[in-house]
Amino acid sequence: MTLPNLKLHAIAESRGASVVVEESCSGTRYFNRFVSPKGDSMAALLDALVERYAAIDYACATPNPSRLQNLSDLSCVFKVDGVINYTLQYCHAFNVEGVKIANLFKKQDMPLINVESDYTREDSAQIRTKLEAFLEMIMAKAESKMN
Repeated sequence: MTLPNLKLHAIAESRGASVVVEESCSGTRYFNRFVSPKGDSMAALLDALVERYAAIDYACATPNPSRLQNLSDLSCVFKVDGVINYTLQYCHAFNVEGVKIANLFKKQDMPLINVESDYTREDSAQIRTKLEAFLEMIMAKAESKMN
């Protein structure tokens, strides 16, 4: 998700949810791999940058098992109760991997909802309704585990 597009975050949090991690274009990718040059020369610095950016598990980089592993790891580290797979409309790179992500979290018995939107506010009510139903499902799952 590109900043300052925080529409989904605002809607989710207004419904009582907490967004604990974001794995999108502007999410954890900026912070998850630090550059470690093996020297002070320009070549060493450039090699370190190339190494860092070549290792980013961007959507639809083929093959891309590291992105699915990263999503699984993030869901465990941050102890998420559900996953919102948010895709910007016409961002086909992320949209194409939605099936793989859904299969990953289905195997883990993790609730998942797909939300596709754009930068406008016109679909806010529709997203709110979807998220309310999703949160109800998560709460019902948590209650059934307690019983």
